[in-house]
Amino acid sequence: MSSTDLLNLIDECERPMSKSDTQDTLQRLMEDKWLNERDGEIWLSSRTIMEQETYLRQTYDCVDECEFCKQIAIKCQICSQCGIKRHSYCAERFTRPQERVCRRCSLPWE
Repeated sequence: MSSTDLLNLIDECERPMSKSDTQDTLQRLMEDKWLNERDGEIWLSSRTIMEQETYLRQTYDCVDECEFCKQIAIKCQICSQCGIKRHSYCAERFTRPQERVCRRCSLPWE
């Protein structure tokens, strides 16, 4: 999400914060590694995802997981045929280069 969009959403909150307080809070969350930011875009960090995994799984039905490690898969490879997901590092660890096929649909991984 863009930092500008995020700052504008604060006005819609039940208890809105001032823009400067919001910016200070965002900066602190980035310094503490809860959020990442680059080129004006903000996203959840790996720390947030890992530490909030139980909450995310209980709250959202659409949480995907890696076919190998069964952890939340946000940045991942997706099979173009069946949609199964896997982390790049898990694929490297658990498969050999000549076996780069999807374990669900058996088609070559693209």
